[in-house]
Amino acid sequence: MAGVAFGCACGAVSGRVDPCTRHSGTHVQCFCTDCRRADLHLDQPDPANSGVGLFITTADTVSFATGVDQLACFQMSRSGPLRWYAACCTTPLFNTSPKRQFPFVAVHVGRLVDRDVLGPVKLRTFRPSGNGRSRHSGNPIAFFQVVGRVISARVTGRWRKTPFFDNVSGRPIIAPQRVI
Repeated sequence: MAGVAFGCACGAVSGRVDPCTRHSGTHVQCFCTDCRRADLHLDQPDPANSGVGLFITTADTVSFATGVDQLACFQMSRSGPLRWYAACCTTPLFNTSPKRQFPFVAVHVGRLVDRDVLGPVKLRTFRPSGNGRSRHSGNPIAFFQVVGRVISARVTGRWRKTPFFDNVSGRPIIAPQRVI
């Protein structure tokens, strides 16, 4: 299985997601309010109608080649995901759980050099509907695949191998800012 390079817009932060295939993660399009607010907070184009493209896999698949010193993160709420970005150019890169024990990572698809390996979007989440509610569509098995990957990482101990959290303290390597 092949890895795929990622990088921020200015090139200061780079690395790989390995493996990165349609079988090692789930290609998702998220329309939630927080994903939209996060992109707007980072002065990115408004993803309102297209949603935010994410590739959900486990944190042990991510490695950095350059720019770890340029990473920053924030949270939209106390228990919400950590939203990692390149401080040098405010490029959104990843979303993770605020706790390393839940080892998922959502890679921003736009930062991957080769998006074709991801295959088609399997889930569309929090899509607005006409009645004011949100809905989900796509392959329901994909949700269980995400959960299965997280459980596998927990059982095998791979959850400890994450570039986003300190191995000793378990805290994020960068103190998250709180965005209200």
